[in-house]
Amino acid sequence: MIPGMQENVEGPHTIGRWLRERAGADPRRIAIDDRGVALDYRTLHSRAERLATTLSDAGYGPGHRIATVSGNSADHVVAFFACALLGIALVPLSWRLTPNELADLVRRSEAALVLVDDEYSALAAAALHVRGSRRRHPRSSARPESSAR
Repeated sequence: MIPGMQENVEGPHTIGRWLRERAGADPRRIAIDDRGVALDYRTLHSRAERLATTLSDAGYGPGHRIATVSGNSADHVVAFFACALLGIALVPLSWRLTPNELADLVRRSEAALVLVDDEYSALAAAALHVRGSRRRHPRSSARPESSAR
């Protein structure tokens, strides 16, 4: 048992619950130090809840998959916990992929949404272009792709 954590909390112990409890037990403790910018647990939880609310209001929830194209950053950790709070599967995709590889993984993962760091927007745009051109010009031996969600 981690000091300061509640013992008799009802419900399943999830990643989202862990963050909420950690923020309550040790709000000022540093959770992330991203290249010199520190986030404490209270701030991390608050940002994750705000993103979770935005995603939920947009219609995303349990059973959906959200992909990310991001480097290692505090924003990516916020997305991770926001998805955990909602029961959404996070599909982290590498910015090192080619547009063809990225398009293929987005299609295969059936991601309902792709969150992209500004730094990788050109890669994501190229992947969308590849994906769109494949839909317009399917190979004769390939099955047609389902439409994007």
